[in-house]
Amino acid sequence: MSDRRMMTLTKLFLVIVLLLIRQSRFVSSNWLYLAVTGFSPPWGSHRSHQLYYQNPSIERYCSSLNFLNENQRKTCSSFPYAMLSVSYGARDSIVECQSQFRYERWNCTTKKTENDTIYDIFGSTLNAANREAAYLQAITSAGLVYWITKSCSHGNLTDCSCDATKQGEGRLTTAAAAAMNVVDSTKSLNKEQQNIMDQKNNINNNNKVQQHKFLWGGCSDNVKYGVKFSRDFLDKHERQMFSNDKQIKRLMAMHNYEVGREAVAHPNRQRQVCRCHGVSSSCEFRTCWLQMPKMSEVGEYLKTLYERSSVQVAKRTKKRLRRKEKSERKIRIRHNELVYLFRSPNYCLPQPESGVYGTTGRECNRTSYGPDGCDMLCCGRGYDTRVVVKTERCQCKFVWCCYVKCRNCTSEVDVS
Repeated sequence: MSDRRMMTLTKLFLVIVLLLIRQSRFVSSNWLYLAVTGFSPPWGSHRSHQLYYQNPSIERYCSSLNFLNENQRKTCSSFPYAMLSVSYGARDSIVECQSQFRYERWNCTTKKTENDTIYDIFGSTLNAANREAAYLQAITSAGLVYWITKSCSHGNLTDCSCDATKQGEGRLTTAAAAAMNVVDSTKSLNKEQQNIMDQKNNINNNNKVQQHKFLWGGCSDNVKYGVKFSRDFLDKHERQMFSNDKQIKRLMAMHNYEVGREAVAHPNRQRQVCRCHGVSSSCEFRTCWLQMPKMSEVGEYLKTLYERSSVQVAKRTKKRLRRKEKSERKIRIRHNELVYLFRSPNYCLPQPESGVYGTTGRECNRTSYGPDGCDMLCCGRGYDTRVVVKTERCQCKFVWCCYVKCRNCTSEVDVS
């Protein structure tokens, strides 16, 4: 073999190796594997006090978590007592994603084959830089904020607590008072009971909201700390890597992370919850606190952005994201817009290596014209129908006091 040919092959080999290394370095959400493993250090993770984690083996254990990037391993070593909440955030964000997309062709399926590595829990979907990757980046960032904030409110972390800025007297405008949902948090009812009780209390609540003064009390969620932790855990590595490789995917990830954080922490998305005090619940005065939205509400909000406010961005940029359409380049990307680089596949046919499993074998709704309809979900391939017997609760009545009595009703349903 000639020296020239050998040199050419050597260069080609080096180029391939560099491309593989560069690609592997952009696995920005390996931390989601915590949803599978949890955080289980040898000494246990059931204790939350910071002093309990002052153990020489902490750094060794965190360093062994090679599905985390270097910055995340440092966070693990510095704040090991927060890592259990991080794993819960990963788990709940995946569960919520699967709930929101359960009727779609892409249903947020995680890989479960023997050949999978810890780096591809979603196959290559996260690296595909399409709309689904954008949603994943947003919902996982939101899940992290949600669980860190929740742990602060429950006193499970030593570096944070409730929002200390919510103290003293507050005042509502007439419009805000009328719109506010006053909750009596002293009772614990199931959903059906709560709906019935809410209907009975509507008249009383209309009288209660006439009083516009209240005292900040309870435990307002400290979303600021959750946002800060999320930025340190997710964005710091991306920012450092972008300064080296200038990959537009990193800007995309950081933007979508911030969209997810805003979905939890934006002031307009906090709800005011109040407890009335006085003789016989007369609501002579009340204490109020702020609660972040539920994870299901966050997932639904981000799904709406996925459907209506997703923006394709240019593949080349120097410092900031730009819209792909040249006529819109001067319009800045907004904080409530998900961004993506490439169009999505149709997800009809399986591509396991890419984390796409197709739609064969999925259940569909033959009477629906939406994404769960058989025409859409089966991609025009046709479908089979079978009859199943379902038993559901029906004819529910509220019995005073205080439970709901229902009958069991059976019906035959066509399942496609």
